[in-house]
Amino acid sequence: MTSSDRPEKNDTRSIEDTASSLWKSAYEHKVAIGLGAAALAATALHLNRKGSEVLVVEAAPFMGKAMRDSLEAAGHKVTWITEINTLKPLVGITEGKERLVLSPKRFGTAFIDPNHVSLDSVDFEQVAPFFRKENIRTIGTSAMTAVNREMLASGFDLAGNKTAVLTSIVGRRLDLRQIGRAPTEAQSILSNLETKINSQELADARSQARALIAKYAV
Repeated sequence: MTSSDRPEKNDTRSIEDTASSLWKSAYEHKVAIGLGAAALAATALHLNRKGSEVLVVEAAPFMGKAMRDSLEAAGHKVTWITEINTLKPLVGITEGKERLVLSPKRFGTAFIDPNHVSLDSVDFEQVAPFFRKENIRTIGTSAMTAVNREMLASGFDLAGNKTAVLTSIVGRRLDLRQIGRAPTEAQSILSNLETKINSQELADARSQARALIAKYAV
């Protein structure tokens, strides 16, 4: 990673305020689909497929970099794209607006914000079946409850509010092995967290998540 990818350490209060605002927006404002906080704290994930790569689909540069860095810090190779352009072949769009052809065999897990799938060339109903056929776990995230329901109905392994997914990862309340073994139970845990996202019980996890957001919120 180049130095240009790293945020400067000045104006700390402004960054913290921005992070807090983004966190609140992701949970309270339904139009904040693009925040992509679901995978921010992936350092806490217990990925059960050593050597397999993680695909992150996130359009916001500060969020994509945070997701990439946290996963790499946990020892996982990560490919970050800002959009899924086509499924067959699997083509993503990079931060530099270049098309990147990807081999599905590289990946074991995919974090997908549905707002970053090209509706011009991809039938969203085919996204989950495509990844499932390739034995790739899919975690969909949205700030909109209705969209999360649609993702589950279309075959995503898990889907939920962005901040709840993030908190479940930071707080180690959920891991990918559980999603594979018992998806209904995993979804129940996530749904329960959504109802108590602002509780004292989750204060530490929220603090960690905000710190990760602040790192790139410049």
